[in-house]
Amino acid sequence: MIIICEPQCEGFEHAEVNAALVAAMKFAFPQEQVLFLAEKAHLQLVSSQLDSKHVRIQYYEIEIPPKRLSDAKRLTAEFLLCKGVFDFARGNHTNKILFSSITSPTLISIKILLRLFEDIEGVAVLHRILSTITKGPSLMPSKAPFWFRFWLSFGNMKRLSYLALSPYIEERLSRQLPRITQHVKSIDLPYFFEIEKKPQRFERDIIRFGAFGVGSRYKSADIFFRISREVLSSHTRFAPKFVLVGFLDPEVSHKLKDDSVVAPSFEAPFSRENFADLAKSVDYAIFPSYYQLAVSSALMDAFSYAKPIIALKQPLFEYYFKAMGDIGYLCESYEDMKDLILAILEEKPIQRYLTQQCNIFKGREQFSPMAVSPQFVKLWKS
Repeated sequence: MIIICEPQCEGFEHAEVNAALVAAMKFAFPQEQVLFLAEKAHLQLVSSQLDSKHVRIQYYEIEIPPKRLSDAKRLTAEFLLCKGVFDFARGNHTNKILFSSITSPTLISIKILLRLFEDIEGVAVLHRILSTITKGPSLMPSKAPFWFRFWLSFGNMKRLSYLALSPYIEERLSRQLPRITQHVKSIDLPYFFEIEKKPQRFERDIIRFGAFGVGSRYKSADIFFRISREVLSSHTRFAPKFVLVGFLDPEVSHKLKDDSVVAPSFEAPFSRENFADLAKSVDYAIFPSYYQLAVSSALMDAFSYAKPIIALKQPLFEYYFKAMGDIGYLCESYEDMKDLILAILEEKPIQRYLTQQCNIFKGREQFSPMAVSPQFVKLWKS
């Protein structure tokens, strides 16, 4: 049996990524029984996705600590949750557990439990929390003991591995924290892409630019809104429209909500169908943020709907451009990004747009769960 546990994501959060991760594991070991543990809403979304792809695994519902809890209060709850998973693994003669995301309390719990369960190994997937290691510890006494960089560096052992969701992140993490290099492994982020492979006709008078994912400070939503206002104030041959393919984070909605961007309200229900409709409506996917130590599932969404990329030049996007060819544009600065959008609105590069879409259709196949599954074989057997 292979056990995969999601100890902190709920509902829609990382559901697409986890479904693809679970599928890649199942494709890697088709004869093994795979069990996925998660909270109810998340479990339903992952199972729905896997059922639609005819991937058959087993599911088990667990209760996870509420997001609003502080790390100090989460620690006891996460320790008990993780201990239950370790007990279940031992009871089923399973000697390795994959945690599909972690918090600082999760990691502390795993490290304690690995010392109590010497017959079990742990693998922890590193998501966005990894970007926090470039910052110092909090000055708040209640938060300082849970500084993730410290817990990532301290108390490691041979039976604990960290999984980065891109080789480029593994390389950058090894430079940031050389002492954990031997514990870090990587696979490419797998993803279920839309089946449709027909290039979109690029002949409308309005050219639509979309920012994929939740509009937040982390994803530089303020930059996207600023660029939209500046471009809309210019006179161009073709009219622009800016769309948030997601919804605004409540923390920034009161500051950013204006008429320059079509942005769904976070207060209204937002389904996968709503997301698909918005994604299909745009022509280009804009990424105004800089990803230092994180891979972007929003980028995979853009690939899924074959939207050429407009992004700041950085290792994450250079990695995919190298693997897939001409799939959009990399800009040196925000000003370059705005100038590029204005140029597109003057020229409407129809032929290049078609080429970029074809490159996305062809190149994204290497990141499907089936294509990534051999990387899981190597990871799990090492």
